Amino acid sequence: LHGKAPVHFEKGLPMRFGVLPRKGGGDEVIWHEVRGAGKMCYHVMNAFDEPNGDILVVGCCSPDLDLFSDIGGVGFRDVRLVEWRISAGTRDCVTERRLSEVPCEFPRINDNYIGVPFRFGYAAVFSPREDDGPVFTGILKYDRWSGETAIHEMSTGQYCSEPIFVPRRHAVGEDDGYLLFHVHDQDGPTSYVDILDASSFTQKTTCRLKMPHRVPFGFHSLWVTADHSRTDVDA
Repeated sequence: LHGKAPVHFEKGLPMRFGVLPRKGGGDEVIWHEVRGAGKMCYHVMNAFDEPNGDILVVGCCSPDLDLFSDIGGVGFRDVRLVEWRISAGTRDCVTERRLSEVPCEFPRINDNYIGVPFRFGYAAVFSPREDDGPVFTGILKYDRWSGETAIHEMSTGQYCSEPIFVPRRHAVGEDDGYLLFHVHDQDGPTSYVDILDASSFTQKTTCRLKMPHRVPFGFHSLWVTADHSRTDVDA
């Protein structure tokens, strides 16, 4: 590796999206360039086809992000939630629109809306404090219909993880459910799982579960129902 990271970001090259037909092969990929300076996207919130054939992609975008550099050089505060529209039948028409000015990552939605039009998205919010580093101090809820961003903030000294959406039993709406996320308390020996009502999205959590042992900072999580868990064990 000659003293360099195994993965690096070529900022001098434009961002591209590869579109592969659902029943196509690798030689049928069409590449679409995003005009302007190079940028990258680690995590996509969702993507779907519109009736006119356009493809909408929503994800967390950064002009510069290198996880292998010195931690102080990671540009996590420049990460923003962005929407890209790939026009049908063209190779060079990708329009870009910033959706929120809040630095965030690990975007999630109600998984029942993966690949189809959706309204609400959620993400972990980066700490605004300069001495904190790339940690999360809040949860974001974005409304695509109104363009509004709401934030649930953590208490001082507590940091959260990726929010997982869990639909309420017999849910009647897209955001009718709960957000679950780990909470890391840097000043104590205990970690928690917070449960937040995704619909009302207030500062008050619905429930806080104390973990049997300390859980360090991490990346991704998954919600599995009791029925699915038993099915996996039986299999």
